[in-house]
Amino acid sequence: MQIFQRLSYPTSPLARDVENPSVPIFHMFVDPNDDNYSFVVMPFLRAVNDPPFNHTGEVCDFIDQILEVRSA
Repeated sequence: MQIFQRLSYPTSPLARDVENPSVPIFHMFVDPNDDNYSFVVMPFLRAVNDPPFNHTGEVCDFIDQILEVRSA
């Protein structure tokens, strides 16, 4: 959860980085009945195949974006 918070929580400097593709976190809270569980409120995301891929190049672009690593 700490990594997730550093990348996505609105008050984090990394969350404001334009090259950070992480999904933003709206709110996080611990389960009141069990401290081992937390809830994260995030915006709704689409399925990866909606809209469907029409060309092989679109699939290749998608895979490139998913595997993109920022070099230092």
